[in-house]
Amino acid sequence: MSRLGALSVGAIVKLKGVDDFQEPVVLKVKTIELKDTKYHAELTDGIHDIAAVLGSQLTELAKDGSLSSNAVVKVTGYTANNVSGRGMVLMVTALEVLDVKVELSTPLG
Repeated sequence: MSRLGALSVGAIVKLKGVDDFQEPVVLKVKTIELKDTKYHAELTDGIHDIAAVLGSQLTELAKDGSLSSNAVVKVTGYTANNVSGRGMVLMVTALEVLDVKVELSTPLG
């Protein structure tokens, strides 16, 4: 299976459009950075992107490098919130890192 095939392609559209969509989704981390006291990330399903804020329980994964740009993650706990001026933002409370660094020959998103 290709790396693109492993992602939950099209899941971000569902996250943005369905209030009760709570299935685990496999996404790629495009960027991650510390802003103030929270880690902010841009996630992609291979087609669409969504901004994300990581819960404090995930901070250690970002600090130790387990969760970094190009990682593939299975997001299992989240809420989608419409934030004024930013659009839809995923508040991630639980995830599993499936692959730490994935380099693709075809860019995603």
